[in-house]
Amino acid sequence: MNRLYTLCIKTGIYIHSWTEEKKLFALSLLFSSILFVVPSNKIFLLVSFLFVAGLYFIWNNFSLAVLYAYIYLLLFQNGKGVDFLVVPGNYVNGHIPFIMTVNFTMSNALSVILLYMYIRNKILVKRKRASPRVEMSDILLSLFIIATVFSSVFSSIPWLSFLLTIQMCGYIFVFYFIQSQHLKQWVIKIIVPLTASLSILEGLWSGLQYINKGALGYLNPTPADISIQAASEDTSFFRMQGTFYHPNFLGFFMAFILPILLYHSVSKHTSYFSKIVSSIGCVAGVIALILSGSRASWGFFALGVILMLKTSIVRASLEIIPFVKRLYLACVIFFAVAVPIFIIPRIFQLAITLNPGGGAQFRWDLIEKSLMVVVQHPLGIGLGVFPQILLEEIGGFTSAPTQPHNLIAQILVASGFVGMISFFGFLYLKIRPRLQKTTRESGSQIITRAVSMISLEIFLLLSMLYPILTEQQIFGWLWILLTIVV
Repeated sequence: MNRLYTLCIKTGIYIHSWTEEKKLFALSLLFSSILFVVPSNKIFLLVSFLFVAGLYFIWNNFSLAVLYAYIYLLLFQNGKGVDFLVVPGNYVNGHIPFIMTVNFTMSNALSVILLYMYIRNKILVKRKRASPRVEMSDILLSLFIIATVFSSVFSSIPWLSFLLTIQMCGYIFVFYFIQSQHLKQWVIKIIVPLTASLSILEGLWSGLQYINKGALGYLNPTPADISIQAASEDTSFFRMQGTFYHPNFLGFFMAFILPILLYHSVSKHTSYFSKIVSSIGCVAGVIALILSGSRASWGFFALGVILMLKTSIVRASLEIIPFVKRLYLACVIFFAVAVPIFIIPRIFQLAITLNPGGGAQFRWDLIEKSLMVVVQHPLGIGLGVFPQILLEEIGGFTSAPTQPHNLIAQILVASGFVGMISFFGFLYLKIRPRLQKTTRESGSQIITRAVSMISLEIFLLLSMLYPILTEQQIFGWLWILLTIVV
């Protein structure tokens, strides 16, 4: 007993001597590991509470602990929340299952806690503060929210549109919470342990799915033949989904996260520990990216790597340690093995995608039908309602009614012309000044912003192919990337 007590004391002292970065990575990885055996929402709630408690002990700051957990838990939606059934299940064309739900997760709950803390701080803190400057971009974003709320009032399913609008506003609030609390540098500081641990989780999870040839229990409760195989034009081709409900979203996430990890693994501005965990996360992420079978994500990730190598300030900051060289060599070997097994067969399926009735025509048809809806409803129909409009008013589809697979079309349908112009006007005004170098920034800050901009570009390009506006696991990350860039 005394030996055990002494061992615990020594272990506690050793862990206490770790840097903040090591503590964050270890705690995040421990939380991810526990998820492999979590049997229910109640246990997930308890584990998440312990996760926040552990984060609090690192910073002794509840706001930072909740914010980190919020970002980390954005990925955990499938099977990890409370579902609001809006449209009961039925069958379309006699065989296509159709159901509409809104899923509120632990991440949504944490954003509510942040909102409470923000309002409480505003009420209790009496000292006089200068009024924040209102920029044109803020006005445009407010106009986008107003347009979305207005369209929800006249939505054919107001309950659905309001729930999704509330969820969306949560992401936007966190973006402004970080800005108002001046936490941008803090987000940049924690991005490596956060994304590395998430990337390792997705790599392990998708690898186990490949071995299991099916979904994995609580995190993936949907049968594999629906959740994974149906995401490919060829149902005999098995694709992994990680903790996401669709393989394309796994590929989407890895495509814009991997450039950040790749940069930190080879940058002279990064600590030795960050180089190690970033490189491990990068290799695990490449495995998840390949197993997702998402060709668009493969292509845009390759584009991101090319853009990084062509950016002179990034090239000038490279410093590759021997461990990272050996690890990336192993990654190249894995890639060479994956080419004939996974990559070439998936690329050959591109012919099916481009054929009539394939994925390309499916996406284009959704865009055309979106334009038909907008002509009839120029102020929008509300978030999430498009599948019902497609089912009841438009028709002419052969698969399950779904959202437009294009961010522009999805916002246009949901919020009308006013909402679409306002949203992309906001993005333009926020991003444009950040493309210019400022004398107040150090070299490492400029490089970090340049790499984050590449990730944001990949995000926006891929958003033209997928329905991310109502996809919490992905859309919430847009605002994290914007936080770093702006």
